[in-house]
Amino acid sequence: MMKRTRWAFGAAALVFAALAATPAAGAADQAAGLVARLDFFGPPGPAFAYAGDPITMRISLANEGASPWNNEQGIDLAGGFVIERGGGDAVGVKTQPVDRKQQPSLIAPQAFFGQTLDVAAIARTPLAPGTYAIRWQGLGVISNTFTVKVIPKFDAAAKYVATLETDYGTLEFDLRSDLAPKHVQNFYNLSYQGYYDGTTLHQIIKGVELRGGDFTLTGKDFPPYLLDLEIAPNLKHQRGTLSMIRLGGADLDSSSQFVITLAAIPQYDGGLSIFGQMSKGEDVLAALESIPTTGQIQPPYYRPIRPVSLRTVTVRKAGEAPGL
Repeated sequence: MMKRTRWAFGAAALVFAALAATPAAGAADQAAGLVARLDFFGPPGPAFAYAGDPITMRISLANEGASPWNNEQGIDLAGGFVIERGGGDAVGVKTQPVDRKQQPSLIAPQAFFGQTLDVAAIARTPLAPGTYAIRWQGLGVISNTFTVKVIPKFDAAAKYVATLETDYGTLEFDLRSDLAPKHVQNFYNLSYQGYYDGTTLHQIIKGVELRGGDFTLTGKDFPPYLLDLEIAPNLKHQRGTLSMIRLGGADLDSSSQFVITLAAIPQYDGGLSIFGQMSKGEDVLAALESIPTTGQIQPPYYRPIRPVSLRTVTVRKAGEAPGL
């Protein structure tokens, strides 16, 4: 039976643990049991970072073999990072002097050591918005790969517009970052990550609402975090209002599932967090509202008979041309 390697870490930037010293292994034994693991530290959900912000990752090397691993020369942990932008273009990284006093000279079986660092800081050029594949490799081993999306930084003082491109045309919404800043920022983050692209509207109730933002189409799925309510008493649900689904029995909102109301719904006022209002696309909204559904009054409720795709969801600053 394979022994479980102990992946436990403290708060220090450089963490290592070597068990009792034992005779060094021969060169042929060196890489046989070495395992590299990469961890990402960031907001819950898909890995992303704002341009210019740190991308905090931890590289750990564990000896899962039966023989000790000789590390007398030390390892340039920063220099082992490989950063590739979408398309395979490599971004060079800065090497760092190896301080052998900060690394164990021997890694005993089932022991490990590692380092936590800012990958953005060791990149030779700034990481512009885009998608990056990040891994560590060296000593004959390759770690797991993280896909990290770098997105433009959210400006809490700016006004934003969301565009939802559907099979039936485009809906545009003025977002209320003044009254629901966390919801707008969350929608911004997810849109730049492409979270909504290719999803479908899973519920349409004519004269009441549309619902989207759930990959499973069950109305139960969302990223692994929740949002605090942002209820603005002066905002009311009317036709074309964009708000977030509230979890039953909790003062928390879903992190991705949204509602677009098709009429004034007073019972939603004060209960759902409104973060946008439709400004363009009434003809599209009317077409979506008229799509035939199952009419089912138990889960899955009122699912469209023909899938209605959200091709893309984008958010831009008000006044910017679409696509910038």
